[in-house]
Amino acid sequence: MRAILINPFAKTVTEVDTNGYADTYGAIQRLVFGRSMNDTNGFVERVRIGAEHSIYIDEEGMLVDWDHQAFFKIGGRSLAGNGVIVCDDDWGGVEPCDIPLDVVTQAVEWLTPQEVDVPAPRIHYVENGVEQTELIYGVDRWNYKQRPVRRW
Repeated sequence: MRAILINPFAKTVTEVDTNGYADTYGAIQRLVFGRSMNDTNGFVERVRIGAEHSIYIDEEGMLVDWDHQAFFKIGGRSLAGNGVIVCDDDWGGVEPCDIPLDVVTQAVEWLTPQEVDVPAPRIHYVENGVEQTELIYGVDRWNYKQRPVRRW
């Protein structure tokens, strides 16, 4: 299956073929993490970048030490680590990417860690009947000066 791999470490945008892998999710996972076919540790997260397309990224990419991470922006979103673009199907699965490679290449902007500025994730929950919101790591925005640091 045709997909597009965005590699901010090498600053490349390339077509990749997921054929030859046992399952599509495993292939996407290996491309995101740059690992061999036998290593499937790590979780990927799907981020919509249009009505019919998604990019899969490292679920914890923003938690990696930013001095050892690479970033890019596409569709107004700043993302960390490798990304794999595919088409979405009507059942929550994926289909071959139909976006021309040059269109994706022109849409990608490489970012330094100092240029990244994203809203911090929030946890919403109900406690004693009252809706609560908690900022993850206690800051409203993540950027180079106030970036997340893993606590585990």
